[in-house]
Amino acid sequence: MKKNYLKYRIYLLVIMIIALSAITILFLYSEILDHGSKVSSNDKYEIPTKFLNSINQIIDDKVRKSDKVIFLFTDFDCSSCVEKGIEICNEISSKYAADIPVIAISRTTNNLEVDFNEKVIFYQDYRDMLRKELKYSPTPKMLLLDKQNAINFGFTITTDKGEVDRNIEKLDKLVEDLKSTDRIK
Repeated sequence: MKKNYLKYRIYLLVIMIIALSAITILFLYSEILDHGSKVSSNDKYEIPTKFLNSINQIIDDKVRKSDKVIFLFTDFDCSSCVEKGIEICNEISSKYAADIPVIAISRTTNNLEVDFNEKVIFYQDYRDMLRKELKYSPTPKMLLLDKQNAINFGFTITTDKGEVDRNIEKLDKLVEDLKSTDRIK
């Protein structure tokens, strides 16, 4: 009788350990999936950092010390979102090329046809430093950085045309404000 009771307790203990392990793994996996993508009350992704310090290791000196618009994307992003980002880059660079550099950054472009106009500066982030610094928040993403690489404005490009249009208007207004205050030349 004692043997069966001991065997039963061991089985029960093993089942409890397996159940707790499964719950822990599920919890940790959900944290990994949500890492860096804290959603605010209006369902927009917040940017998890104030400065992009690693950008200085990617871009060159001629754009390092100026305000800049950054388009950050990967070849894993939805193709229509990346196309929209390319369209935004081309539009902004056509309007403000003399005033503010527009920079596109991706780890690779293996699966994408990238069709930027000649005014957009393209860099590759081979070590994925920017996305790591942004805690792998969703991309593609448009960012407006100042001379110290502080993020003044940013948004994730989605398939919601209304939201993207509102963000483009805001980005356009911010660049106009920078231009009118002579912060950029």
